[in-house]
Amino acid sequence: MIWSAVAQIFSILIELIHIGRMSDFDKDLEIMVLQYQLGIADRKLNRTIKPNRIEKLTLAVLVNRMKSVANRSTNELRSSLSLFSPRTVFRWHNELVKRKWTYNQQNKGGRPKLSQEIQDLVA
Repeated sequence: MIWSAVAQIFSILIELIHIGRMSDFDKDLEIMVLQYQLGIADRKLNRTIKPNRIEKLTLAVLVNRMKSVANRSTNELRSSLSLFSPRTVFRWHNELVKRKWTYNQQNKGGRPKLSQEIQDLVA
């Protein structure tokens, strides 16, 4: 019993040191991710948590930004992500990127096509 209390106090002290070394921007990003997950959990109270597409998009972008700015590993992100695993959130991000690059884009530039009459004259 005493050892578990000592271990708990020790882990809290290590966490406080870790938080003290984080920049304000990193702290703000982590708070934003936690608040967003809490909002999803509140809306889905007493129901299965199935986030919609916008919630997935927002959470994926926030977590990806947090990972790139704070240089955190996936294991370090587990403490910030309480509802979903980091692997799930990064899968959502990969799907988002995949959808962006497969989007059929219109031809935005270049010379306009020649009319059939001009093509006949040139040929």
